[in-house]
Amino acid sequence: MFQDQREFRCIAVKLPSARSLNEVTKWLPDGRLSEKWTPIETASQKFDVIHATWISTLNCAPSQDLSEIIEERDGHKMYRYSVYLMMLRNGRSATFFFAAPFSQILREMCVELHEATAGKKRLYETLDLDVLLQRIKDSSDSEAKLTATFVRYEVHGDSTLDGMTVRGSDTVNSKTQRRLESSLRGIELVPSRAKIVYSGEGGSRFSIEADGNGNYRFRVRREAKNLPWFQSLWESFIESNVVKSQSVFPMKFQSNGDDASD
Repeated sequence: MFQDQREFRCIAVKLPSARSLNEVTKWLPDGRLSEKWTPIETASQKFDVIHATWISTLNCAPSQDLSEIIEERDGHKMYRYSVYLMMLRNGRSATFFFAAPFSQILREMCVELHEATAGKKRLYETLDLDVLLQRIKDSSDSEAKLTATFVRYEVHGDSTLDGMTVRGSDTVNSKTQRRLESSLRGIELVPSRAKIVYSGEGGSRFSIEADGNGNYRFRVRREAKNLPWFQSLWESFIESNVVKSQSVFPMKFQSNGDDASD
């Protein structure tokens, strides 16, 4: 069963000791990830995507249909959630992406993975939002594949304002943004969250919302038909040299109504 046409939370992690999605799934506890997977066609030798089901005692959507309850295990009701696992190869290394519809489920999955890989090298991948937005600003119109349609800034140096948000089709290249930045004296705008859109050939388009801690969210279309475009988006990040690595486990994605709107 697909849970698509909705937002998924995601983290990215490099696992040098893993060579395939199948190998990574074996590190997860028995009975948590469904044995049956659905591969998503990507037409790429570098990018693999599977759709699977995560089984949990957590009921993150109280209004969901009772058919979501699988069975009673040790007196607990078990729930199943649609999840996506992705692998993008980059030379000899690979980045693995774990996506779930709720922050609690994503955290549960990743804590299990984090504990299972104790002692192994692992690096969570984050975006340098400041550098990324500057790259978008510096690119010419003919070269622009990435645009920022939403940016949340922390405001430093103003005792009466701690943050501001801008929205639009190309925020960082807007006249308002440029004039605002040029007029600032002793005030710094530090991006804390942004929505980045990749526009490719043939009308392909993929957007992702990210903070600087390694938390991501994106919308999956019907039958996950847009997920293959995720590869182009992430490779654009790599080409722009805005992907950073950290050993710290990412914090929960914070936004207004993080899971309340799901």
